[in-house]
Amino acid sequence: GENPDRVRAYRVAAETVRALPRPAADLLAEGGRRALMDLPGIGDRLSVTLAGLLLTGHIPQLEGLGERPEDVLATVEVRFRALDDAE
Repeated sequence: GENPDRVRAYRVAAETVRALPRPAADLLAEGGRRALMDLPGIGDRLSVTLAGLLLTGHIPQLEGLGERPEDVLATVEVRFRALDDAE
């Protein structure tokens, strides 16, 4: 199964992105990954994943997950919130 800490980190990231007053894609464009890492709950590794999501619309390392409900929730939550912010 997936690491519970990783699932929690993705949920925190989703909440952080959801609460932003402006699109996360704008932060990335203006300040790079450093701007994402300045957000609460988003560290180096998660900033790489979030940047990839914002640029490509998917997270390769999460493709194929979904056997556990929390994996699906974390994946969908991050994807949809980041994509909503990128529009």
